[in-house]
Amino acid sequence: MNQFSAHEIKQNTLSIFKYWSCTLLLVLLPADFLYRIDSFLRSFTLTTIAVDASLLGLVLGFAAAVIALAVGLISTLLGLFSKTLGQLTLAINNVVVWLFADLVFFIYLNLWSATVVPEGQNTLRRITVIGIFLLFNIFMATKLKQMPVIVNRAFKVIPVFAAVSALLLVLKLAAVSLYAGPTPPVKSASTSKLNVILVTFDALSASDMSLYGYPRDTTPNMNEFARSAFIFDRMYSNSNHTSPSVCSILTSKYPTQHKVYNNFMVLTEEARRDNLCATLKKNGYTTAAVVANPAAHPWHNRSYPDFSYVAPVPYVSDYVSGWCYNTFTPKLLKLDSNINNWFYSMKGVVVYTAYKYFFKYLVLAPPMQAEWHDLFLVGNKGWNTRVMNPPERTFEEASKFLNARKEGPFFLWIHVFTPHAPYLPPEKYKYSFLKQKLYDTAVSQNTIYGMNYDLKDQPRIDVLRARYDELILYTDSEFGLFVKKLEKDGYLENTAVFVSADHGEIFEKGQQSHGGDRLNQPLIHIPLVVRLPGQKGSSRIRQNIQQVDLAPTILATVGIPTPAEMQGKSFMGLLRGGQRQEQRIFSMNLEQNYQKAVVKSGTIGVVDGNYKYVRNLQTGKEELYNLEKDPNENSSLAVQDAVLAARMNRLISTELLFDRGNGAGH
Repeated sequence: MNQFSAHEIKQNTLSIFKYWSCTLLLVLLPADFLYRIDSFLRSFTLTTIAVDASLLGLVLGFAAAVIALAVGLISTLLGLFSKTLGQLTLAINNVVVWLFADLVFFIYLNLWSATVVPEGQNTLRRITVIGIFLLFNIFMATKLKQMPVIVNRAFKVIPVFAAVSALLLVLKLAAVSLYAGPTPPVKSASTSKLNVILVTFDALSASDMSLYGYPRDTTPNMNEFARSAFIFDRMYSNSNHTSPSVCSILTSKYPTQHKVYNNFMVLTEEARRDNLCATLKKNGYTTAAVVANPAAHPWHNRSYPDFSYVAPVPYVSDYVSGWCYNTFTPKLLKLDSNINNWFYSMKGVVVYTAYKYFFKYLVLAPPMQAEWHDLFLVGNKGWNTRVMNPPERTFEEASKFLNARKEGPFFLWIHVFTPHAPYLPPEKYKYSFLKQKLYDTAVSQNTIYGMNYDLKDQPRIDVLRARYDELILYTDSEFGLFVKKLEKDGYLENTAVFVSADHGEIFEKGQQSHGGDRLNQPLIHIPLVVRLPGQKGSSRIRQNIQQVDLAPTILATVGIPTPAEMQGKSFMGLLRGGQRQEQRIFSMNLEQNYQKAVVKSGTIGVVDGNYKYVRNLQTGKEELYNLEKDPNENSSLAVQDAVLAARMNRLISTELLFDRGNGAGH
């Protein structure tokens, strides 16, 4: 008989499940857990960690079952024709399991080693990693014949893990249902009748706004809005990507203090205490958030208890991942679970690293960068040409809150996803600044988006920038429609409106996108426009301002004292026509560091008056610019004016007050 029997089919499927469940639960999960344990212990209670590990373990176990059923079905169907083909399918599956385990081992060994090996010894680290990796594979090869026995023994742990996980989740559900926790007290109903709306745009650089002198007319509606507002010419973000910047806005703390260094970290209870929304809420304000980027969302950074109302992420209707995020995240948060961040981070580490170091060399024309996969390929039929998270959807969600709100003052935070990549405005705006049909799809933009490029490729980057500018134009148009609604409904008579961004976007100096180790002006120079109730005239303010100053200023606007924990300073005096002592500005990218460990790597910038100093903590590379004379940062003065560079470097230690360890950066 040259076909699988029913017993063989069952045994083959079970064998596939054993191999994959052992790989996912006994290799991937522990490796990722050990890599993050420092951050976990800093951010969460042991109960939360246990619940999340249980949930994630069950998810991975389910994934192993799906793989087993799929591969088992393929093997069975092929086995109907030839038992040899069925057995070949099983052999290929075993090879894939080995390669996946190899990939996981290499990725996490490499990541973990980078956190323990001293700086300046990267060559030794790489040699050590490769050596351990080879020894691991040699050991595995010597155990190849015994592998089925080893897997069967290891698999005995899986049912025990599943039972313990299920028990923990039942106990947690029971605890949540029996005890909901205390309701934070409201000090008193606010005597202020003033409302506040804060609008932040994702990846909007002041460098590309006509409001700030950009030659393309990208922001006509913002220009019109600013005719009756204060325009800040020197507003800076405290980081160059989303989560750290947003947390600085909410907490009025620098990333070195709130310790959200990357998009996978969350605010600790200590860092979240007395933030902007918590303070407003305790003073009788209704606080609401309509946030279109998951990396900025209160569900993601765990500031959601401080909002009276949190809107779901306004994804396009056919976006499956968005539906899942909106459906399951609120339920998970009731369990005090962080699994959505953990799972997203784990998947990002494995998939992105695999793409970065391996797959892009094997696939000649990959359809999408790994980190873009969630944004387009999961259920979004028009992902290649359609804007992801249209701004009108975000403003519609904000309008729903305004239409349904009750009496009393409110604070509404609106975070618009555009002009974040992909740069795909609707047809009405597409080709406004570039008529040629170049880089007008997600796939074509992917070839250069988010890359460090050779300067000879600058013409290609300039073309892509035109598409970014068209997306700004589209976003600006939707902002203009929202302002008209505010005017029509009478809100501008008793509402202060703050308009800014989380960070900028860069198309020069060999870098495109945001994040990374550069802190050039396009990345951190962002807009700030403030319109007070009934304001008629316009005024431009040239003092240096930063994101941590927003919360104290908003509180001052409604007459609430600034909590002592906030590091920013109110600029209300400037709005009243007075002066404010010049503040030093700090911006940084520290995304490769743990929350609890000393900061070993990253880049920190200081702006003091007209001078800007940037230092790479790992390499010691310094940059110093006179922004008044050299706004495009073409000529560094770090060597020429070493005394000034040294003085500004000292500010990082004396005023930023964080532990860099081993004197790094001095």
